[in-house]
Amino acid sequence: MDELAIIPWLARELENAASGKEWPKLQQVDKQIALLLSDLKGRQLSPSMTGQLAELRTLHRKVYQYCQQESDLLEEKMVLARKNKEGASAYAAFIPTEDNR
Repeated sequence: MDELAIIPWLARELENAASGKEWPKLQQVDKQIALLLSDLKGRQLSPSMTGQLAELRTLHRKVYQYCQQESDLLEEKMVLARKNKEGASAYAAFIPTEDNR
């Protein structure tokens, strides 16, 4: 795939992985983007490629923010689950079991 085609392809893959919450695929695409940027470092880029990279950067920033929000949400759910488990355990300590009746 030529360099001009790979940038929009990576953008679509990034967006699709994020919207589908396909975290392993998202990591894979992120690594591919990092490799591309590493390969392009220090090279003279065409205006078209510069524009595509700017769009990819904007999308990457949005996906990063989305991932951060999802991570925060997951953390809240985990905290709530721990609290509920602790509460259920405390409550269960006061409920007689069949052996203790």
